[in-house]
Amino acid sequence: MALIAFALATSLSSGADLIAVEKRMKHEEELPADDGLAQTVDMDAKRAESLGSSKEKLAGLLTLAVKNKGPRLSHRGQALTVKKSKAVPPKINFFAPEQTSAHQFEVTDPLSKETIAFGQVDIDMILNHGYFPKCCKPDRIMVVFENPHSLERLAKEEAASKLPVEKRERPAVVPPDGVFSIGGVNGQAAIQAVTEFNGVVLSEIETALKKGPVPWLGQKEGLRELLALDNAFAHAELHATHQMLAEPMESLSSRGKVGATRQVDYKGLLYSVRIQKRSPPIESPFGAEEPDDRWVTIISKATGKKIEYPKIIEPLIWRYGFYGGRSSARRLEPKRLVELFPTLKK
Repeated sequence: MALIAFALATSLSSGADLIAVEKRMKHEEELPADDGLAQTVDMDAKRAESLGSSKEKLAGLLTLAVKNKGPRLSHRGQALTVKKSKAVPPKINFFAPEQTSAHQFEVTDPLSKETIAFGQVDIDMILNHGYFPKCCKPDRIMVVFENPHSLERLAKEEAASKLPVEKRERPAVVPPDGVFSIGGVNGQAAIQAVTEFNGVVLSEIETALKKGPVPWLGQKEGLRELLALDNAFAHAELHATHQMLAEPMESLSSRGKVGATRQVDYKGLLYSVRIQKRSPPIESPFGAEEPDDRWVTIISKATGKKIEYPKIIEPLIWRYGFYGGRSSARRLEPKRLVELFPTLKK
């Protein structure tokens, strides 16, 4: 404790300043009346250590959001949403009141719905003084940026995706809570109840899908209805999950090379894989995927069957069960995937 107090005092201009900072915090109800500043810093440091982290690592996570150039932030497989807004009143640095943050950043984990809001001065207090403001305690940072339940779910999905297709679990019952699981197996009730993906409301996604020279969705098509139809067809008719259908495409395209044609083996069958770049890159209206300008052509050497598609559709199938609208030129029929990849058949 003495070392913590000394470190705090030496980070300021004088020991007297430490007392002034503590009084200022208590007056602003930043620090409980019965708590001491040095004691709080010591407890937070121990808590960060117990979480396998440090003030540098935790401040680094917050900095990711500040430096992010859009509303989506990808971190350890999580598609976090970032919202920048005006801080009212401006956030202040209790150790240097002249320093303020006019804006705050709100980061949300869509899987757990956990949120954290902070400003640049909060990061500065963590890094320079080891003080975690009440908005950004170690547990709060970790639960948003590295939520154990979200990461566990993502890890299970990743592990399942690496299993041979024939060993993967077939679609079972609707998730008990009826909540749509991005990248998971969903029942019809979960699809009918969905209102947003990655923080973007369904109506906005649907509008974006209907725009552009080559729309993803027909003008009279509804996104929720389309997802439900393709979901039912994949489960009932093909006896497959969307992840199973997308996996051969991802496996083959990941071994292809832009501007070249390669012969690639998949489950004992030979395929010709060609990847080309076409401008402009295609953006994902679902909000979490990066724009992609690659197009993939896969041809079975055994049957001659062929598919050609924009590579960005691979994560859209995997994560949302979206194959494109029935009238879209970008539509990739699920049935064609089973015909091209016989190992998908039950």
